Amino acid sequence: MSIPRPPLAAGKTVLPLVLANADSARFECTYGRGCEGNCCSNSTPPVDEDKLELIRTILPQVLTKMRPGARELVEREGFIDQGEIHDGKPAIRVEADWCVFFNKGCVLHAFGANEGDTAKYKPVACYLFPIDHDSQGRWYVRQHGVDDEQWTELPCLAGTPDMPLAVTTLGFEMEMAARQDAKLAALEDRGSVEREK
Repeated sequence: MSIPRPPLAAGKTVLPLVLANADSARFECTYGRGCEGNCCSNSTPPVDEDKLELIRTILPQVLTKMRPGARELVEREGFIDQGEIHDGKPAIRVEADWCVFFNKGCVLHAFGANEGDTAKYKPVACYLFPIDHDSQGRWYVRQHGVDDEQWTELPCLAGTPDMPLAVTTLGFEMEMAARQDAKLAALEDRGSVEREK
């Protein structure tokens, strides 16, 4: 299944996926330049079974890089919050208002980066941020005032005119979202082939 692309005006670049608000969304991550990782504060991202297994394979090493309170909580109760389910998937636990894997940056990101793939261990919602599906199921860039955005304390989602257009700053995230679409389409195609048998 191919991903439909919008018609392009002269001189525009082909985007790796269609974003509902591509023409207007503005975004700039300022982590390390005034932001200390606020998107990881009180964040309980859903995690699929594949990522759960990958995280479990490196958990002994990851524990040594975690904040002391987070490490103690994960050793005692695990990294999944049994009371949190998002999109039908279990969610990562929070300790002292931060994702358990946050310690002056994402520990899972750092482990993946050491292996050449920053997204390898991170939940999909984390490495796609701020790209998400809107209430109509379309990909979009999360922004204050768009699609009932609730995370208004994040300045990066303000979409102010001084910020660059999101399509110029979110190349990695757009490419990863397009890969997610392709992966889901392949699974759907495989499922329909199985149903035909």
